[in-house]
Amino acid sequence: MKDVSFIRAPIFCFALIPLSLGTYAASYSQTYTWSGSGLPAITCIETAPPSPLFKPVMIIADNNMPNGTVLYSWGYNDFFPNITQQCVSSGITSPSNSLTYKHAMTTSGGGILGVFSKMIAGDILTPETSELGVGIKIYAKFNQGATICNDCSPYYATATTNASNSLLRNIPEGTEFELKTGSDAYIELNPVQNKNISEYKMISSNTSISLRGELIKTGFISRGGTIPVTFASYKDNIFIGVDEQQPVAILSTPSSNLYVYTPSCRLATQDYTIPMGPWVVSDSSSAHYPITGNDTPVNLELKCSGEVKNVRFKFEDAYSNKLSTKNIALHNPANTSKLINGLEIELLYNNNHVDIDNLTTTNIGDLGSPVTITTSVIFNTTDTAKFTARYIQVDDITSDGTPYTGPVTGKVNMWVTYD
Repeated sequence: MKDVSFIRAPIFCFALIPLSLGTYAASYSQTYTWSGSGLPAITCIETAPPSPLFKPVMIIADNNMPNGTVLYSWGYNDFFPNITQQCVSSGITSPSNSLTYKHAMTTSGGGILGVFSKMIAGDILTPETSELGVGIKIYAKFNQGATICNDCSPYYATATTNASNSLLRNIPEGTEFELKTGSDAYIELNPVQNKNISEYKMISSNTSISLRGELIKTGFISRGGTIPVTFASYKDNIFIGVDEQQPVAILSTPSSNLYVYTPSCRLATQDYTIPMGPWVVSDSSSAHYPITGNDTPVNLELKCSGEVKNVRFKFEDAYSNKLSTKNIALHNPANTSKLINGLEIELLYNNNHVDIDNLTTTNIGDLGSPVTITTSVIFNTTDTAKFTARYIQVDDITSDGTPYTGPVTGKVNMWVTYD
C-alpha cells in the first residue's frame, strides 16, 4: 500500500510598498520694473503646494476599459488647492505704464504671472513613459475676482485681471476651465492711475489659483505597476511663473507614488497538499500496463483583482525529474533522491493529460470579473482552476531495482501567466 502526496510549490506575486510623502513646495519670484526709469514697480512671489503625486495612489485599470475613461480624480482640495501669488508694490510711480521683467522682456499695459502647461497631446499631460497608457487632464479656477483700485481713474482702476488667453479675460472667480494648450490660468498685473494724476502705479495684491486633475486612460497599459507615473520637468508638466521666462515645474517629482496596475491573480493558498490515498500494487504476472487509478480533485483557488485573460498554467517536477511520460515522478519521502520506478502521478485538465515539462502551458481561459475602478489592489473575486490527478502504474514498482512498497511523495512547481 502506498500513500502519495501531490504538492504545489508557492507562486510568486508582487508586494505593494507605499513610499514616504514629500514635503517641499515650488516657488517663483519676479520683479517688474518701470521701463522708462528702470526702477522697481512691483515684486511677486508665486508658491505652489507639494505635488499631489507624492501621495501614494494605486489604481487598478482594466485594459478592456475604453480610452478616455476617468480612472481617478483629484479634487481642488487635494491636487493643487491654492497656488498663491503675493505681489508687493514698490510705491514708485511712472509716467508710462510700460513694465520690464526678466531678460528685458517689455510689456505695455501690465505683466502676467500664473499657471501654464506644456502638453504634447494638446489637452492632456503625457507621462515620461507613454507605455503606461494614462495621462492627466487639468482644470483650473481663480479663487477671487479682479483687484480694483478704489481711488483710481475708472479707465485705469483694475489692478489684476483673471485671464486664460488673450481673448478670454475677466474670468469670474470660481469659474472652471480646462488648462491645456492655448488655455492657461494667469493674473494680469495692470498699472493703475490715480484720479487727476497722470502717474501710473502698481497695487499690492494677494491672489490664488486652484487646480484639480483627472487620471485618464489614453491607451493600452503595457507596463502597469512596474514604474510610477512621472512627468518630465521640461515638457508635459504644469508650470508657475511667466510662460516664456523659465517657469518652474510643479507636477514633476523626484519620486512619484502614483502607480497604475492592470488586474492580476494570486493563489488563495500558497501551498497545496493533495492526499492521493493508497494504491494496490500490481505486478507483471497479473497486470497489463499502464493501470490508472481514480481521479482525485486538485482545485487551485485563485483570487483576482479584476478580469485577466488567457490564464495559463505551467508545471515542472520540483526534483528536476523528466519522465518520458511527462508525469510527476515519485520518491521515498525519507530520501527524496530515491526515485520510485513504475508508479507515477498523471495530472489532467478537462480529462486531458497535462505535461509536467516546464514548457507546455495549459490555458484555462479567463478568470475574475471586469474591474470597477479601485484605488487599492483588492483581490475580491475568486475562481477555481479544476485539475485532477491520478495514479498511473506503468511497470513493476521498484526502487534501486528492488521491489518497493511503502510511502511515496511527489512535488511540482507551478507558474501562472496571463495576458
